[in-house]
Amino acid sequence: MRSRSGVGRPVALLAGLAWAALAAPLAGQATHYRFTPVSVPGALATYASGINDSGQIAGTFADSVDDYHGFLYSGGSYTTIDVMHAETEANSIDNAGQVVGQWGDPRAGDGSHTFLYDAGALTLIDRPGGVNTEGRGINDLGQIVGSTENPVTNIGHGFLYDAGLFTPVDVPGSIYTIAIDINNSGQIVGQYTADNTIFHAFLRSGGALTLLDVPGATSTFASGIDDAGRIVGSFETSSGLSRGFLYDAGVFTPFDAPGAAETAILGINGAGQLVGAYSTSPGLLSRIQVYSFVATPTTTPEPAPLALLATGLGVLGVVSRRRRRSA
Repeated sequence: MRSRSGVGRPVALLAGLAWAALAAPLAGQATHYRFTPVSVPGALATYASGINDSGQIAGTFADSVDDYHGFLYSGGSYTTIDVMHAETEANSIDNAGQVVGQWGDPRAGDGSHTFLYDAGALTLIDRPGGVNTEGRGINDLGQIVGSTENPVTNIGHGFLYDAGLFTPVDVPGSIYTIAIDINNSGQIVGQYTADNTIFHAFLRSGGALTLLDVPGATSTFASGIDDAGRIVGSFETSSGLSRGFLYDAGVFTPFDAPGAAETAILGINGAGQLVGAYSTSPGLLSRIQVYSFVATPTTTPEPAPLALLATGLGVLGVVSRRRRRSA
């Protein structure tokens, strides 16, 4: 799990260090955002991956000895989420504050297992007959999506977990499908690969499958969907760099954090707030200066970007996994 996950302890949201960026669209009207850094004091890295309508944030950080922990940020309080004293990654949060993610002990050669965190109580979930069961997204109905592997073929399958039952979520022709997020209408987004090299995003809505590729991108990764059907994620350019995107009403809008060399958008809430990560140097997924943020839509442009006061952060292994399979 070291190669693909990360985790959290008390985290600090550095409010007050706000700046703005203008997302340059492929089509449509640009939107202004106010950015607020997210950083765990003393951590080697902080990775914000989910936000609900109340502004609660779920994510992962690496501590001073590079062990990973999940975290929940809520109203100024910071809660660590650790499962079985193993490396833990928090991926998504619903409006009731329930957090879904995965855990495992790489030192023991253990694979990944899904957990549901609810007000301090943990429920452990594994798909029967599968290995590396990873919970990625949750909606307000308690439905969970994620991925698991066949232990014989090593083919990866997405899943929908609802009321104790697992339902496959697969893209035809894929050798690895990952379901990443689900909204309250049951729409599911994720990504798949047919060759473990190029990735494509997808939307499953009411049984219909729509494939989503940013025009000109070499790979596209979907990371979140809200109840309005807006989709966020990231894509790779021909030069191998990552940019975030917002997909709304058929239009892809690239999204770059101010001063970023690379950006990944990982979650969106009903107010259109975004959470994600960026690097000031090329190599977002290569352990180089990664920062996390909340981006809040504004009606008017903000002043010029402020100098970043956060310290440089190393990229978590979970970022590498998201790059390989799904960030």
